[in-house]
Amino acid sequence: MYKFGELQSATDNFSPSNHIKGSVYRGVINGDFAAIKKVHGDVSKEIQLLNNVNHSNLIRLSGVCINDGNCYMVYEYAANGALSDWIFNQYDSRKFLSWKHRIQIALDVATGLNYLLSFTNPPHIHKDFKTSNVLLDSDFRAKITNFALARST
Repeated sequence: MYKFGELQSATDNFSPSNHIKGSVYRGVINGDFAAIKKVHGDVSKEIQLLNNVNHSNLIRLSGVCINDGNCYMVYEYAANGALSDWIFNQYDSRKFLSWKHRIQIALDVATGLNYLLSFTNPPHIHKDFKTSNVLLDSDFRAKITNFALARST
């Protein structure tokens, strides 16, 4: 559990300079980057699932904070952002994925989805799988995220 003050400090009071996308902000907690997402509604199932999985291709939840009826979820930080930003990019020629990276990302995604279906008990289905829900870390390794719609089979 995080205190709201810790998240405010980590994000420079949710400064626009730390805004990533939507309701997600980049922060620094204990010297490491983190992604902090403000979530509305019931997140108990997502928290329960993420607390029970441990796989390098699934985003890691490091903690939560409840403040004024809002839930803030703190995740590991994926430095290269969403896969969709790399695939559908038309404006930045520096955002190009080599074939080596593309094959590795496809393998990472398949391995992560296989883990959810074959190695969680009960098995889970993501139900909102798309390129914007695949994040790339600093080594371009894929991390599946956004388990809000995930359901057990």
